[in-house]
Amino acid sequence: MYKLKFNESFFKIVTDGDLKAVKEKISETNINVLNVNDMSLLQVALQNKRDEIAHYLIEKGINVNNQDNKGMVALHYIAVYKNDLNLAKAILQKNADIEVKDKFGNSPLWTAIFSAKGEYGFIKLLLENNADLRSINAARKTPYDLAYIMKFPELISLVTEYSA
Repeated sequence: MYKLKFNESFFKIVTDGDLKAVKEKISETNINVLNVNDMSLLQVALQNKRDEIAHYLIEKGINVNNQDNKGMVALHYIAVYKNDLNLAKAILQKNADIEVKDKFGNSPLWTAIFSAKGEYGFIKLLLENNADLRSINAARKTPYDLAYIMKFPELISLVTEYSA
């Protein structure tokens, strides 16, 4: 994918949550524009909890597999920012790469387990979509290992159920 020239105004309307302006200004020719951190409009929407805008961008065909300068994709952002689970489902329906790794070698599943804080719906969704519990990161740890390190019984039970 080519990088379109950074246009701060596109990102401001997403950050501000102005869906009407997004609909007016974003077209298929500029929907995949990236900011200085290589973040897409979708990643900015997820980071700022602008779920309605994120849904719109997904519907309009934004690249759901864009990696920012940390190697994170939209699924990593959902893991960190705890967006609506329906957004994750919509992203997965757009052929999201469920195993893409960030610059630390962490998959979206690893990031979801690390960021869970008692919320396991996204982890379960990733596992239902065949996320790899045995994917090794740069620290030689798998999502399965991390679940046991975190010591949350419900999380351990969930990963054990899907590890067979």
